[in-house]
Amino acid sequence: MEIPSWVGKVATGVALSNPVTAPVVLGKWVADKASGALGPKTEAAPPIQPKASAPPPPPKPVAVEEKPGEIKPAYTQDPNTQTNGGQKLTGADGKWNGPEILNGQTQLSKDDPSYIAEQQNRCGPSAVLASSVMKGPDATGKLVDRLSFKAKDDDQKQELAGIKSRIADGTATHKDLSRVQHFMYQDYHVPGEKPGLSAAQMSQMEQDLSGTSKNMSLADFDNQQGSFRTTAKDGSGVEESPDKMKQRIEGLKNGQSFVQQIDSNGKGAATANHFVLMGKDESGRSYVYDPGAKTNQPQVVYQDQRPQAYSQYADGNMGITDQGQRAQVMAGSVMN
Repeated sequence: MEIPSWVGKVATGVALSNPVTAPVVLGKWVADKASGALGPKTEAAPPIQPKASAPPPPPKPVAVEEKPGEIKPAYTQDPNTQTNGGQKLTGADGKWNGPEILNGQTQLSKDDPSYIAEQQNRCGPSAVLASSVMKGPDATGKLVDRLSFKAKDDDQKQELAGIKSRIADGTATHKDLSRVQHFMYQDYHVPGEKPGLSAAQMSQMEQDLSGTSKNMSLADFDNQQGSFRTTAKDGSGVEESPDKMKQRIEGLKNGQSFVQQIDSNGKGAATANHFVLMGKDESGRSYVYDPGAKTNQPQVVYQDQRPQAYSQYADGNMGITDQGQRAQVMAGSVMN
């Protein structure tokens, strides 16, 4: 921009009249004068932009007890059946993660040709198998190997050999575990008896397949006067107070577990209708594995992640009512 010649003359006059305020006055005067000399601005005002409509508010999160990110799409979507039979047990990294495997493994499977009536009653075998799955592929392979010793025919022995081989090379699937559940049930359930396994049959299964050295007996329990415990009616399993059960859970060593028989119907009768696995993982975290299919929920409930859900199994809420008191039933013994 070219400065008009009159600016220099005015500047000299103002400076002489008041040397202190001259710079301020001069600056404003020159700016006003120059603006008038240049004429009014001709630049058009920017167009008015229409206001964008406000985005819709985000959906409110569903309140859950779990920690953020615990519920995952890999969990069972259908409460009536498991549909991930072809999915490998090992993850994308090729590693075996027991809790993650069991979160997608229930006692039900549409990929297993066994009768649904059997699947609905094989929670016991599922719980015993889960004890080995939590320990890793070697323990799971050993259970399958022990089961093959009881194979009723060559077809069963051959199928179990294939499953053991796939567990070893990392290609085993959830269907393979479902088939192991099937053979466990068939080998320990007595044809003609009521569906499901008794505590005695469960105890024998644990002793044969998990490497447990002996059955649990009353000699293994605290005989302190006043403690509530009785033997189960079929001569196996032990009933004890919820406080005693909590002490037993706390006393487990890392990697140990046991099967608990619970009253999942909440009828309050002196009978139990469902088996779950109580244990501590290899790092010492307490958990319960419930093989009953849940919708978009973890099958493995950790105490430190879902304390309220865990307490339903550990604190006597699903125990049985016997002699006017609440009791919990331990089926078998501690599995190492």
